[in-house]
Amino acid sequence: MAGTVGGLDVEYCCLRCDSRTDLLPHDKKFLQICESISSHDDIKEILNLGVRVLHGLQRSAAKRLLHIFEIAMGKV
Repeated sequence: MAGTVGGLDVEYCCLRCDSRTDLLPHDKKFLQICESISSHDDIKEILNLGVRVLHGLQRSAAKRLLHIFEIAMGKV
């Protein structure tokens, strides 16, 4: 489970072991990956994934990162 279900916000909860993983650092890596890729199609696909992960979340850090992703998508 991930998202805002059951109190999760930018977290992944493993159903098997019940541990939680913060997804924000992973989403930030998407931006770093985009800096090293030259294909606009690949960059757009990675940015779309980042937007889908962050869309509708409540944490302020997630909202700021979503805004950065949306700005980057406008430049591609």
